[in-house]
Amino acid sequence: MGVCGGGGGVAEADSQEQYDTYVLRLNSAVALQELQHARQSVPILEELFASIEDAAVDDGAALRVCMLLLRGLLEAGAYTRPLFSST
Repeated sequence: MGVCGGGGGVAEADSQEQYDTYVLRLNSAVALQELQHARQSVPILEELFASIEDAAVDDGAALRVCMLLLRGLLEAGAYTRPLFSST
């Protein structure tokens, strides 16, 4: 359903616009990672991760943000120590 359809109010239109912007930014981060630019995708994904609750995204999109952020941080070399220690 589009923003203008179904008799939705201003709040519904704002929510839809916020969701659309969220998905657009997520797609930008995916494209950066596919182009081997993980470091550039991390700030976008960190912003998306911080606003998961506010953007009212579905669970699938939220999970995708989490997984892409983890991948981006690992590929960008953000973690220099081992994730698991062998004791």
